[in-house]
Amino acid sequence: MKPCILLILMVLGVPCVAQFDAFDDGNAEGWTVLDVLAEVGAPPSTITFPEGNQIRLQSAPSPNPEAVGPSRIGLFHGSTSYTAVTTLIDIVAWDPALEQDIGLIARGTTLGLGTTGGYALTLDTDESAAYLSRLDNEANATLASGPVVMEPGKTYRFRLTAIGNQISAGIANAAIPEEELIILEAEDDGYPEGVSGFFNNAGTAAGSTDATYDRYLAFDPSGPIDRPQVVSWQVDDTETLTLDYQVSLQAGGRYVLETSEDLRDWAVIAQGSVPLGFTDGQFAVLVGAPGKGFYRVAPAPPLFREDFERDADGWTTEVFAGDTTWEWGTPMAPDLDAAHSGGKAYGTLLGQSYTDGANVALRSPLIDLTDKARATLSFWYHVDVTEGQEGVQVSFLSESGATLASIDEILWTRTDGWTFYQTPILEELLGQQVRLEWLFRSDNEAPNGAGFFLDDIVLD
Repeated sequence: MKPCILLILMVLGVPCVAQFDAFDDGNAEGWTVLDVLAEVGAPPSTITFPEGNQIRLQSAPSPNPEAVGPSRIGLFHGSTSYTAVTTLIDIVAWDPALEQDIGLIARGTTLGLGTTGGYALTLDTDESAAYLSRLDNEANATLASGPVVMEPGKTYRFRLTAIGNQISAGIANAAIPEEELIILEAEDDGYPEGVSGFFNNAGTAAGSTDATYDRYLAFDPSGPIDRPQVVSWQVDDTETLTLDYQVSLQAGGRYVLETSEDLRDWAVIAQGSVPLGFTDGQFAVLVGAPGKGFYRVAPAPPLFREDFERDADGWTTEVFAGDTTWEWGTPMAPDLDAAHSGGKAYGTLLGQSYTDGANVALRSPLIDLTDKARATLSFWYHVDVTEGQEGVQVSFLSESGATLASIDEILWTRTDGWTFYQTPILEELLGQQVRLEWLFRSDNEAPNGAGFFLDDIVLD
């Protein structure tokens, strides 16, 4: 007798807006082609669809490099303008005989000859180097760079993310997309919103371009997403359960298969992952002797999550100066009267303005990073202070309370309601236990606003 399997399908949330194109339809419908040199006498660039499911961009040499720049072509999905965005594309092939730059653009704006702005992740094929840049009227201002070797014949995944003033990018072998070969990070306030796309750019004045792409995806990484859905399952004669599931395109990451006998206590029996930009996952696990069991697929829990809904156990506060304290509960400020989610958050005096000369710390429980090779911190916050003079600095502390590192950016720019923040964890912090600290400071002069509020912290 085979085991009796009951599958639990749980769907929650609203899918966030995403743009996706695998180019399986063999056209560029919905894309804006930016072929600026064709407007000034160059032969039109060529767009073809190899094998019917990829897109190849080729551009001819510039007719006047000194006046209008080198050969280039870009495609932009202009139907959605993003503030927070992650953009992905697979680079399938490129002509290794050409010196060219290929890559992604996020928050693109004023698209046109000599006017395009935004942020770019660029691979310089001749230098074997990656650049994270700000584009100002098509001119590059390098924000970060580093070497990366890409082998012709292999497919590589490019990622470009912009959340607030945090700009990051990575390149990975598409066969192992979760292990990026290079990560570039910078802070920049130049372009808060715009469209996404991809491009070729000649590396020499008289050069041309030729690169092939696949599987474009752009989405808001801070928005809600659907939970995984079971699409099929079977148990074979070896009592192995094979379960296929699907996730949203923007929900790539780690997943677990859980089992329960009573729908109350759940145990993880398998772990897996779905790369970002893909939808299909599978578990295969030995379920053992016949009997009834409940199974469900769920996102793997993060290393640390806190929404402050149940209690604030393990969290501590300390007052170094002033009469302001961190309080746990429901915000009651004039411009913020609710938590980001649920009913509870942490804030500096939930129902009144902070006081002069405040210096107060909020600290998390210990978080174990000993087995992490990479981690990211995110949270939601609201600020109402004197800009540029008062605010919060986030730091990482050792188990003994010593400061290991601090985030350079001080959160002192007033926000309009809850705002999402995300930052990668420095490599030197991994392999140990740490506490998170939010240190709020105010000056000795009025006016004093509502202060700082914090909710929905995730470290993973």
